[in-house]
Parts: sequence; structure tokens; C-alpha cells
Amino acid sequence: MRYLLGFRGDALVAGVALGTRDTAAKVEDFFGSGSQFDVFGRSPPAPVATADGLVLTRLMLGTSDAALLNGLQVPVGVPYATASSIRANVNVQCGTSY
Repeated sequence: MRYLLGFRGDALVAGVALGTRDTAAKVEDFFGSGSQFDVFGRSPPAPVATADGLVLTRLMLGTSDAALLNGLQVPVGVPYATASSIRANVNVQCGTSY
């Protein structure tokens, strides 16, 4: 979320318990210009705070699949257009188990 909202450097990782990406540089390198991460699997990737960030926040809060996409417009023609496929995509890309 911080990256999607524009945080970089020390502000990106301040007060956060980090795993293998344990520095701001490693986190920034992973996300880069969005080429490695996109909730919906857009091609080319184009993550934005309003959609991707909301989905990530909802996942972190334990939101059910039935409510995960409430009020969101899923981009047309993306490979991950359902709640369950988005959840699986995030888990693969981030090494999580939402």
C-alpha cells in the first residue's frame, strides 16, 4: 500500500516488520514501475492505489471473496477478474496465503 501511495526510501519501510525484502531498496526493486506486480494481471502492468491498493487492503483485513471486489470496476480482459483468481495471483506474487 505504501508503495502504491508513493512512499519511497525510509518512509516506505518505517515501522514495518519485513521478511526477505528487508530494505526499502529491495521493496522498490521488487515493485519497480509495476512490471512485476499487478493485482489484476494487466498487460502491461499498471497497478494503481485506488483499485490494486483497495484489493490488497481488503485481503489483509480478511475480506471474503464475496466482498473483495464490491464497488470496484475490474479492468476488461484481464486474466484475474474474479475474487478467487485475484487472491491466488496475489498469493503467488507476494508469497502470502490470503
